[in-house]
Amino acid sequence: MPYSFYPHTADIRLKVTGSTRGEVFGLAVQAMADLIKEGFCKKDKPDFSREERLELKSIDGTSLLVDFLSEVLTLSHIRKTIFCDVIFDTLAETELKAILRGKATDQFDKDIKAVTYHEAELKKSENGQWESILVFDI
Repeated sequence: MPYSFYPHTADIRLKVTGSTRGEVFGLAVQAMADLIKEGFCKKDKPDFSREERLELKSIDGTSLLVDFLSEVLTLSHIRKTIFCDVIFDTLAETELKAILRGKATDQFDKDIKAVTYHEAELKKSENGQWESILVFDI
């Protein structure tokens, strides 16, 4: 499983693992979507009727991941959309340009208040996989 959830007091803790930095970012978006509305994005032929362009710069890779997910969460609330997929035009250590794809929804099953920096660290493990722990404030 490319992502897994762990119990955490008043929060939800997530570990994401991927073969590339982009895969970790994409899987984190999928995991957050699954938290907001379980199974919403998992269809054989998903209908992504909404798209949003996003450009970000941060001080390092970990901050970029947290800032990115925070922007996705904010756009989800503003647009009443659950974003299921991301296509990167650019993904560097401290900046990204991407297109978010998702679907409108009338409600969220779980309200994520924030993506926190607590425990966050995007790193390449000894086995060559990229990984990060993320904590969502609920």
